[in-house]
Amino acid sequence: MILRNKMFLSLMISILILISSISVVCAAMEVEGGAFYTDGDLDDLTYASIYVGSEYSGDDVTVQIFYSRDGSDLNDGNMVPKTVNANGYINIKSADSYKYFPDHAEIKIYDSNNKLLDSQEIILSPTEGLQIFGTGDYDHTYIKDAKISSASTYYDGTDLSGGSGESVEITSIDEDSGVIEGYKGGRKGVWTPSGNFIEEGRGY
Repeated sequence: MILRNKMFLSLMISILILISSISVVCAAMEVEGGAFYTDGDLDDLTYASIYVGSEYSGDDVTVQIFYSRDGSDLNDGNMVPKTVNANGYINIKSADSYKYFPDHAEIKIYDSNNKLLDSQEIILSPTEGLQIFGTGDYDHTYIKDAKISSASTYYDGTDLSGGSGESVEITSIDEDSGVIEGYKGGRKGVWTPSGNFIEEGRGY
């Protein structure tokens, strides 16, 4: 009887250890989705917003993103320390601009002990603008700020200078209506969703 009880106890302990191990594996941080954004000029950086889940808010991680085009590396994949924000996003921009738009990205996320948590490869279209992957969740504020801070005259593939080469400064974007406020050649106004600039005092 005592031997049977010991075997039963040993079996229960083994089952509990197994369940705990499975729970730890299931709880590991994973890349669920996100977005990449690159503007239209060769001197523009590439921005990535990676969604891992709000349950990891405040976690310190290290992120590597390897970009390539036609099988040739565009960067060295610097290891960048980041903190998951309150909404579960890791936001990171490239250290340099690239000669070509990337058509492939590999994301690697490590914990604070440099243990690999997840790795995911993303196929990109080698064009400018916003590209969403996975669940489609990304930090809209971060990407929006990336668009505004870009030195390019392009926004989502539209040349806001109208081909004139005039300077463009975006001050705000209404993503619901598509209206963009800012300055073109020093003149204040708005761009309509079709890309037409209307100077202040002339119809808006």
